[in-house]
Amino acid sequence: MLLGKYIEGFGEIASLKKLEGYGSTNFLATNNDGLKALIKIYPLEEFDFIKEEIAIIQQLHIDQYCTLPYSIGALQINFPKEGHFTRIATFMEGSPLNVDNINDELLISIASAAGRLLSNISKISSPTFTSRVHDWNLRDAYLVKPKIRHINDPTKAKFVKNAFMNFEDVYFDQFLQLRQGLIHGDLNEANIIIENGRLSGFIDFGDMSSAPLVCEIAILMTYMMMMFPNDIVDKGKLILSNFYKEFPLSEEEIEILPTLIALRLAVSVCNSAEKKAFGGETAYILMSEKPAWILLEELTKINPLFLVNEFKEAVGITTQFQNSQEILEKRTKVAAPSLSLSYSTPILMQSALFQYMYDGEGNTFLDAYNNIPHVGHSHPSVVEAGRKQMSKLNTNTRYLYKSYVFYTEHLLSHFPSSLNKALLVNSGSEASDLATRIARTVTGKKGVAIVQWSYHGNTQNGIQISSYKFDRKGGNGPQDYILTLPLPKAFNGTKDSDLSYFEEAKQLIEQFEIEKYPLAAFITEPISGCGGQVPLMEGYLKLLSAYLRSKGILIIIDEVQTGFGRLGKWFWGFEMHGIVPDMVVLGKPMGNGHPMGGVITTDEITHQFNNGMEFFSSFGGNPVSCEIGKSVLETIKEENLQENARIVGKYWKDELKKMSLEFSFLADVRGEGLFIGVECLDANGHENTTLANYIKNELRNDFILASTDGPLDNVLKMKPPLCFSKENVDHFCNSLKTILVRAES
Repeated sequence: MLLGKYIEGFGEIASLKKLEGYGSTNFLATNNDGLKALIKIYPLEEFDFIKEEIAIIQQLHIDQYCTLPYSIGALQINFPKEGHFTRIATFMEGSPLNVDNINDELLISIASAAGRLLSNISKISSPTFTSRVHDWNLRDAYLVKPKIRHINDPTKAKFVKNAFMNFEDVYFDQFLQLRQGLIHGDLNEANIIIENGRLSGFIDFGDMSSAPLVCEIAILMTYMMMMFPNDIVDKGKLILSNFYKEFPLSEEEIEILPTLIALRLAVSVCNSAEKKAFGGETAYILMSEKPAWILLEELTKINPLFLVNEFKEAVGITTQFQNSQEILEKRTKVAAPSLSLSYSTPILMQSALFQYMYDGEGNTFLDAYNNIPHVGHSHPSVVEAGRKQMSKLNTNTRYLYKSYVFYTEHLLSHFPSSLNKALLVNSGSEASDLATRIARTVTGKKGVAIVQWSYHGNTQNGIQISSYKFDRKGGNGPQDYILTLPLPKAFNGTKDSDLSYFEEAKQLIEQFEIEKYPLAAFITEPISGCGGQVPLMEGYLKLLSAYLRSKGILIIIDEVQTGFGRLGKWFWGFEMHGIVPDMVVLGKPMGNGHPMGGVITTDEITHQFNNGMEFFSSFGGNPVSCEIGKSVLETIKEENLQENARIVGKYWKDELKKMSLEFSFLADVRGEGLFIGVECLDANGHENTTLANYIKNELRNDFILASTDGPLDNVLKMKPPLCFSKENVDHFCNSLKTILVRAES
């Protein structure tokens, strides 16, 4: 259709080659004299924008710091087909920037030219572009957020959701307050032309728009950092510092850069996902998709404060860090001395995301310890669920609202059919307190049997059923209605079989009921966390449960630490023991750290508990908590986190067991899924508290969070968010091995 056509200012078209493009159909044309030009065909509704774009580029040619594409001849309406128009532009010789032709000298020249371009283009007034709204302009990024639904992998989508969430937090108060003007808007590698190792020029002004001016450098940095996934900070600083020399930025503009870089990545992958969803997959559209995903994930490993301060230092702005010693001194004045801090050098935390925590000094910590943010710190789906509901209604269960019904239905669907009633409270401590109250009310008995070194909460009743508290320093021993059964350990235990432990427990129960109190309940964790991540010996609970049922003693399983898929193979810890308890205690992981707790039990028990005294927890089961809890359950399923716990947990245990063959003081590696313990012993087989605490603090100094536990605090304890990865395991194990080599020498 175009071949043989005569174009004013160019001549007759002798040959055509179709080019990749976005928003227009593009051809490389050659005339009879060998002169090349770019032919772009647009839908007619773009006419006013392209006409204005041409006029703006003509003004920019006043400053010839690099080549820009200028038009040849007039725009031709309804050519080559009805409802379209054609633009002929100069063709810039060279090739797009890529990893094979890039170096620091070239990056410097690109950044400098981009700074000069913004200095010129931002001075141009254009009502046409000021009013233009489109989905690549970061000012209009709200148009793109709904496209997240086209991202099929929820484990990727969470990075995008987080980018939009952070942007929305600063949109009105900070972003829109920054100076605005005209920008190129798409300085990606395909639009930066290189010839003979030097910058030739910038092309494709099709995304030109009015926006906060800092968006120009944010976009350029984004695409350049994508090309250096292993050196993103230094390359980002190099680009920024040389851009800044030509176009200085304010401190507020630099502070928002990390947010805008992540946002540009989010916009890019969302637009790519939409194109793929509707069959528009092309190499041009998708060329940045893979590196964008890589950079989005890499950015989560970097403390935002560190990134901001590095950018500030690159342009000579003085940086400041928070003073942890000052905060520590203030805390000492207001906090009770019994409120302890982790590690010999406390950490001043500022923010967290997924399996990473960020301190006030710019450091990133790999979190191998905090189980309460079950699906990951600050998970955007959970945050958004709470934020949305909080803006509508938050009240108590004396009113009807759908959230309570929908959440409890969803929660109960994860339990055996007999466990079909939920009583929602605000913490695991409150839940264990309620469970023992229910047991005593239903049975009319007072005694409670517990397991040695158990921990079930910080209420008065919680302490009374927690051997870990009353049998240690500051404790007063058990109340006379509490029976403590030995912890049925496999490693270094007092018995060699489940039957032996059971027979011992049976004898103690019968003796206790004769001499002291009839038992209302028996409560235990499936794996004893404070006991040192000790799985109860296989077969023990099955034997004991049958016996307890025969005596009318209710069985309570505390799943605060082990539930919701943490153990990998099992959603609930009681499943690993092949039993169905009478009650299950849940705690804050059910809300990813939001104050939630619950007791799951049977129809029969709740009817017997309904004795006229009302059960009421002011905000247990409130709509905000229910929406958050529902989001946690959905995230576990969508991101396949139970399976991740199984796979990553097995890999972690295997790696630790290999290490234990090399270092004999790692005496036992145990646990299930992402609930792992390593027992440290000395050469004489005694509990090595000193070594365990040395390892914990050295890991902290290597920016990895772990803890210690057990009666003598000699067990290294790991229970991270369920998004923990094999890469994280390798990082942990490499650090641990280095520490062990030092400890051995």
